[in-house]
Amino acid sequence: MFEFLKLREIELLNRFIPLYPFRKETESDHDLLPLIAFQVTVFACDGISIGVSLSHKIFDGVTANTFLKSWAAIFRGDHDEETITTLHPNILSQASLTFPARDDLPQKYIAFMDSMWFQEKNYVTRRFVFDAKAIATLRDQAKSELVPNPTRVETLTGFLWKHAISASRRASTGGTSRRASIVSQAVNLRRRLRPPMADNSIGNILWFVTAVNNPTEEAETTDQLCDLLKVLRESLKGFDNDYLQTFCGEKGLGAFSKYLDEGMEFVYSSEPEIYSFTSWTNIVGEVDFGWGRPFWIGVVGNVGPTFRNFTVLVETHRGMGIEAWVTLDKKQMAIMEEDPQFLAFASPNPDISSI
Repeated sequence: MFEFLKLREIELLNRFIPLYPFRKETESDHDLLPLIAFQVTVFACDGISIGVSLSHKIFDGVTANTFLKSWAAIFRGDHDEETITTLHPNILSQASLTFPARDDLPQKYIAFMDSMWFQEKNYVTRRFVFDAKAIATLRDQAKSELVPNPTRVETLTGFLWKHAISASRRASTGGTSRRASIVSQAVNLRRRLRPPMADNSIGNILWFVTAVNNPTEEAETTDQLCDLLKVLRESLKGFDNDYLQTFCGEKGLGAFSKYLDEGMEFVYSSEPEIYSFTSWTNIVGEVDFGWGRPFWIGVVGNVGPTFRNFTVLVETHRGMGIEAWVTLDKKQMAIMEEDPQFLAFASPNPDISSI
């Protein structure tokens, strides 16, 4: 196993998961793809990898963590109250009662969401590691009066956004483009609702908060780290219970339609670059089947040509640093990988045993 990990060829990780990652479901897949699948690989040294493929129809990161921790606890023979509560019917149904399933979403919205996530282009996935010292330095740079205590996730989201903007400009126009740029952040809704949902509520209970950097001819481009952090923090201010309640229950489709109409109008008129971020920090790392916690958590091998501009943040196994698994256009990625200001903080795909 350690020989494999020392290769640092993340493209090979797809061999250790049962289904191709981040795939778009087609009509022919509808009745064939399982909602959850596992692949256990045993190495000659007796090391074990457990590959998990989950459908976002019912799983978000928090649900995946709840499921895997409960499964591991049962496997260990640990039937404590917390494990039993996780599987209680009230917990299983809470999300579906708050956000009931709909099968009447207009086709134009489905097509729009498909175009946001899936585009045929030459995308590549790379792994970068930020150690504790790099993160601390970047947090100091990110501070401002509006954001006096930026989180690690906020800071790295802003830093990666900043350098993605720079790479995009250099790739398209040699650095002179003033194209709008959007960050879409996955946000767990459980604790933002009033009353809050239980942390172990089952479902795909997330939504994406949108932060926009829209330079104009009259304004300077806002691409300093502290300025981007302000935009990210401001985007979360209105994402409170009052706003979220408009999406709940039978009335939710109207609010959802309005949200998508506004998004479609901006995207089609401005043609912005769109970057999506999600954090897996504090997720999966405590799953213990009886052999101890995972030594390392990999995200994905190459996602292929369709799943674009997506970053997953994962804690290193010692919990001091963060790995960023970044998917970008191949040309933009090549520019970012040679950017000395980026590489001053990001270590490209280091030896896993060193982190």
